[in-house]
Amino acid sequence: MKYTRTRLLSAMALSFSSLGAAAQAPDNAPSFTPTENTLLSPAPQLASGPLFPGVLGQALADFDNDGDLDLFVTNSEGLPNYLYLNDGNGHFHDVATQAGVALPDSYAVSVGIGDFNNDGRLDILVGRQTGTSGKPAHPVLLQNMGKNANQVPVFADVSDASGLSTLAASTRALGFAVADYNQDGALDMYIAAFDLTNSGDANLPLGTSDPNVLLINKGNRHGIPVFSDRTESAGVAGLKVAGRTPETSDSFWYPHTWSVYASDVDANGLMDIIVMNESPGGVEVYLNQGDGRFSLLEDETLLLAGGWMGIASTDFDGNGTLDYFITNLGAEMAKFGVPPQINIGAAVNPGGQPYHFLLSGTTSRGLVDIADSINVTASQTLPPASLGLKPGLQAYGFGWGATFFDADNDGYKDLYWVGAHWAGMPLNGIGRFLHNIEGSSFADITDSANLFNIPAGDAVDFSSANNGYSVLSGDIDNDGDSDLVVVNGSDSPAPNATAGIRIFRNINGNNNRQVSVSLHNDSENHFGIGGRVELYVASSDVMASWMDEDDADAHTDDLIQAIIANYESRQLEEIVTTTSSFSAAQPIAVFGLPAKTAFVALKVTWPDGYISYHLVNPHESAVTLRRSHKRHDSRDGKRTDQLRRERENHAEHQTSDSRRPHARQQHEARRIRVAMHRIV
Repeated sequence: MKYTRTRLLSAMALSFSSLGAAAQAPDNAPSFTPTENTLLSPAPQLASGPLFPGVLGQALADFDNDGDLDLFVTNSEGLPNYLYLNDGNGHFHDVATQAGVALPDSYAVSVGIGDFNNDGRLDILVGRQTGTSGKPAHPVLLQNMGKNANQVPVFADVSDASGLSTLAASTRALGFAVADYNQDGALDMYIAAFDLTNSGDANLPLGTSDPNVLLINKGNRHGIPVFSDRTESAGVAGLKVAGRTPETSDSFWYPHTWSVYASDVDANGLMDIIVMNESPGGVEVYLNQGDGRFSLLEDETLLLAGGWMGIASTDFDGNGTLDYFITNLGAEMAKFGVPPQINIGAAVNPGGQPYHFLLSGTTSRGLVDIADSINVTASQTLPPASLGLKPGLQAYGFGWGATFFDADNDGYKDLYWVGAHWAGMPLNGIGRFLHNIEGSSFADITDSANLFNIPAGDAVDFSSANNGYSVLSGDIDNDGDSDLVVVNGSDSPAPNATAGIRIFRNINGNNNRQVSVSLHNDSENHFGIGGRVELYVASSDVMASWMDEDDADAHTDDLIQAIIANYESRQLEEIVTTTSSFSAAQPIAVFGLPAKTAFVALKVTWPDGYISYHLVNPHESAVTLRRSHKRHDSRDGKRTDQLRRERENHAEHQTSDSRRPHARQQHEARRIRVAMHRIV
């Protein structure tokens, strides 16, 4: 008999005791108000699918281009997906049917977004486990056609014309990694293949699976992007693993993939692929070679078997390189007496790793896991059940989706993730919020921040928790701080837990501010996916000479370069869309700034390597940098000499409108210095 992962783990239940030291909430600590579907009209009727109860995805993005974040949520077969448009104040109304994205006959589980035909509108990818009217369950590409007379964005299913419908019937997408992998200006996609009807493979010595898929965008045909399968030539089908008994040790198969992520891991200007696999698979990192091929990063730690499920990325410690948090089965799983011959046992036996990863990016050693060395001050309320047995983040429990965001806009990204639990099991995925302490450590203040994923009014206890599968962060009510959107599944044993959308509204009351940065290129890769945005802050003391100077020849560019050369702190974000687990987010970089921060500059590395700068006004909250560049090289990804010269012109300053003439630069520099002087 085959068992789902949920039932398998339930059969191995053990009980644990809790212990730990208390984490005190800092002054002006972030706090949230949870809402149970009350901001959504109508309230969603969500049902998890029958194959793996709970898996549902979401996208938090501006689908109607009105400047606020809308919400798309997948649903099970027989029920429609939801597309909630935001009224600008964090209240939503559903237009899925009018928009053509309801797909009620499909079992939809995951979401990807991107502007695949470069028309300035975000399109939607939907991963499914069953197709419409008995058709194959290939991914669906819903192309954004713009708004109708009622200001509702209308989508057209272009799966046939784009080539997605020709994928193998078994390509059931559980995740997408959207990026311009060959640097031709058109967005490509990498698909995580997981047929959930085979989730019972966790209880077998040998599994059945299909390779992941890389689709390269060949450009538009009659306005519709057309894709070509380059999986084999690129070398990214996946790393096969052997069976786990003597009889199956000579048989190899692709492990199931939960999530995939696009990022420039080695910071060479090319987008790489991170693959999170189910046990006995590991975390595979494919480095882009720039010639259409990828090479597997040979790292024994990364390839340790585990139930790798979700991901979030930022530069949490401000050292100028990206870091990656990857969720896993959690510390409690290490105590299960799992037979080594079954696939799930690979995570807790030699060669396995049930603990979360916190991969620190370095320029010299690649990715280094620091989960056991980063200090986490535990909460007094519901500390991890394995606290004291494992150090740092390794002590924490089960996780699905995750997000880095600056909850209190203090300039340091905090971490939140959701998880799940099942009857008789100590896998306590209750939702965890770790407050970043100046980039050096974390404090678990989930309780004081009101971020335990527990139904309103229920006891604060592990057994009361909802089962959260995906989480995204964003400022849904446009009040200058980031909120959280959690999608809960229907498989929690808690008596009051239900499938639904839970929004945690940030009620942070401090005087810090938030700055969002968007990239727009009118000719290619419209939203700048794969670009990097660096924010530099210089102290008033260091920049005092600039405040008092009245040099007629001083330019805004000079001030920007002075800030970067004398920075006191810096932040780094990468423009991505697909993230967390099963989900996608607006391609935007968001930064927090402490109150009275005056001297702030942006350095933007666009996806093609071009560099531009921007001086952030003391009262500026949203920055949009625009380009109208169209490359002249061929579509094989090679840059021309003209493009190289353009990249090397680092001193050129792009504003949100156009390049300023010399006289206007002088005036702007003087005006900003006066404004900064008044603030500090």
